[in-house]
This record gives sequence, C-alpha cells and structure tokens, in this order.
Amino acid sequence: MKTIEKWLAIGVLGIAQLAAVPAIAANDPDAIGQLIKYLDYAAPVQVTVGPSQVCPAIPEMPHRCIPLAHTVNESFALADITEIEVDRGLRSLIDFTMHPIVNVSFRGSTSADPFGYLNLYVTIAIESDVLNDPALINPRTGQPFGGKIDRDVILLTERRSVSGAITSPIVIRPDVGFNQALVSRKQLIETFGLSERDARRFMTGPMKFKLGVRGTATNVHVTSFTLTGRLTSD
Repeated sequence: MKTIEKWLAIGVLGIAQLAAVPAIAANDPDAIGQLIKYLDYAAPVQVTVGPSQVCPAIPEMPHRCIPLAHTVNESFALADITEIEVDRGLRSLIDFTMHPIVNVSFRGSTSADPFGYLNLYVTIAIESDVLNDPALINPRTGQPFGGKIDRDVILLTERRSVSGAITSPIVIRPDVGFNQALVSRKQLIETFGLSERDARRFMTGPMKFKLGVRGTATNVHVTSFTLTGRLTSD
C-alpha cells in the first residue's frame, strides 16, 4: 500500500506540468500565424489499472480503478472518466496535450512469454449537437455520428523483460498530443465529411470532451497515473 500511495503522490505532481508547458500550434494551414490560447483543463482523476486490492479509496482526489485478471494480452477500457466543456466560439482547431507521470510495475511471467507489455491510450469523445443530425454519416463507420466523434492518442507503449517477483515501479513521463490537432475545421470537412456550414457550426457551438482510457496488458502487475489534460485553440 505504501508503494501505491507513493505513486499517487508522484502522479499529482504531473498536474502542475499542465501550466508549465507552453502550447504548440498544430500543423494546420488555418492556424498558421494565429495566437494559441488556453481553453480549459479536465479535472484530474487518479486511474489505477491492476488487481482490485491495489485500488484504495483516495479522499484527496477522484479515483477510478480498472481491474486486471492478469491474462495474456488482456484488453481493458473505461470511458467518461473526466471531461471538459467548451461553450465559446472557436476559430479553426482545438488541440489536446497532457504530460502525465505514469507508474508501472510488471509481474513475473507465468506464461511462455518472458516479457511484459503495456499499451495505453487516452480516448476522447467529442460531443456536439451538430452531430445529432441522423443525416450526417461518419465515413469511418458508415453510421450516423450519434452526437460525437471518437478520437484516441497513444499514452505509452512499454515492453520489459520479466522474471521472478514483481518488478520495482518504473516511472515514465510521456508527452501526449495530436500531430494534426484533436479536431479542426479542415478535418471535419476532409476526414469526417461535414459541409463547410456544419463544420463552422461545430467549431462555434458548445462542445463536451469526455476522456477515458483503453489498452492491453501482459504480465502487468499495476499501473497508475493522473488522467487530465488541457485544451488549446487558435
């Protein structure tokens, strides 16, 4: 338990980095030469992926636990962990960044595979009333958008040789962001098939960004990090 508490304390430090790292304009033609402004950040939530007994009650911070059964290449996912609401009109793009501190420990292999693997993604559901129109079809799925666009971004991919007892915690500090912005007016038109009018309505109307996590794990004992992030726009 002391180890877990230490991880949680370290993870909280990652929140301060949100304000310390300058925003970077996405590589979008509509944003070139524009000033990047801070919009808001998601309320931090501590996320632990591991056996249920390592998911303590955290009175200082909201906490979500994703249980692991410790099978090979086990998939896990949890949506709607924290969110950001934006109700101001925006110009051409929205970007998302986070700079978490991730703690991982691996367990001794009980299979023929002598390695531990962890693939971790942040999922973001972007909700907009514009996407509630059943006539608007998502070209990626062939179905109506249903009020949202789903995006995800890699948080980390880790591979370690494991044997014997549980490994000491590994601390990883990834930088997370989208190369071409989380969402932009250009993407809405060229990738998601919206008209110029609907793309502008999307960017200037209220939006909600719901953050979650998904991933796969093999021989992972536990991983813990603070899920938060900030939005910027031009």
